[in-house]
Amino acid sequence: KRIQYIIEYLINTDNYIKVEKLSEMLFISPKTLAKDLKEVEKIFSNYNIKLKRKPYYGIKAEGEEFDFRLCIANYIEMKTDGNTDLINENELKKIATVIMNTLKKEKFNISDIAFQNLIIHIQIALKRIKENCYVPVEEKKMREYISEREFQIAEKCTYNLEKIFSIKFPYSEVGYIAIHLAGKKLFKENRSDEKNFVIDQEISNIVSEMLKKIYKAFNFDFTKDLELRMALAQHLMPLRIRMKFDMKMKNPILDKIKERFSLAYTMAKYSSTVFYEYYNKILSEDEIGYIAINLALAIERQKKDINRKTVLLVCSSGKGSAELLAYTYKGAFGEYLKELITCSVYDLENMDFSKIDFVFTTVPINIKIPVPIQEVDYFLEESNIRNKENIYFGRRGGCFKIL
Repeated sequence: KRIQYIIEYLINTDNYIKVEKLSEMLFISPKTLAKDLKEVEKIFSNYNIKLKRKPYYGIKAEGEEFDFRLCIANYIEMKTDGNTDLINENELKKIATVIMNTLKKEKFNISDIAFQNLIIHIQIALKRIKENCYVPVEEKKMREYISEREFQIAEKCTYNLEKIFSIKFPYSEVGYIAIHLAGKKLFKENRSDEKNFVIDQEISNIVSEMLKKIYKAFNFDFTKDLELRMALAQHLMPLRIRMKFDMKMKNPILDKIKERFSLAYTMAKYSSTVFYEYYNKILSEDEIGYIAINLALAIERQKKDINRKTVLLVCSSGKGSAELLAYTYKGAFGEYLKELITCSVYDLENMDFSKIDFVFTTVPINIKIPVPIQEVDYFLEESNIRNKENIYFGRRGGCFKIL
């Protein structure tokens, strides 16, 4: 709690503060504060922020506004219980409504977790703009990585936010939101509203080198797996944006991925060294976990499935983890499944339920669904498999039973 307070205080003040004064504010000794400041410096270093010390003046945080916001979003909001004056629940709900409506209208797809991350960043942006703290995004750098469509959607988002909050977003702040949209975009297949998905040569080369590394180290040949290549390429497009701008993307099932798909995770970690060669940056464990999902999918595709029932599987963590969960259920209930469809909560309102027998979901569903719903875990235990076989599919004739 003290470290959280110190980070918030230093980020939100431009002035130096003496260590003695800060220790008085926290009701702790200078010695205890010195230990806390070491932890603060470690955290700041992850975001290119420095703790500057000046004799007779004290200490202050120095860094770029972009890095300050990343630190606030990724450390304070995501690693604490949310008890911070930087979070206003009512304001957050208003932002969520505006952004969700805009993205739906524009048919721009992001995962539920990415959406939550986006609205937190926007709330932080609103607060910082009110304090005259702006992100100086260079147009040349932004245009190099951000498409015109993403910038136009960001303009529509800010236009709608301006009407609600009576605040003006300068051009650089529109670009800031466009960067977050580009770094969180979720590519979907068979969507007529999407433009052609073009994989540039750099992304293609990275995928090829990753698969070569895996083959050389693990003797698994995925080089001819076109589905894996496309999945990795689609994932790497927004990942490249996140790496370029040091944006973090949390992986809520990282520990489970490490536990259940240790081989795929090890492959992903080993092959991720390619990114250092291209971008001089080390991929985080969260990002490695997302790549591991795609590698685990490549292995799971070899499993046999005979289908009977049509199931809608709702997952909040994005396309890759939803498909991995789908293959887990296919492996467990394959002989009973006719078809397994995946979607996010975000897409439920537009789903046609006429041919769906029931829904499995990893997240709460708050809208009316005309078929039975079962909340499930990301990963199935053997006891859960046997239980669901008996309850949902029956042991004879594949009959569905309602609890």
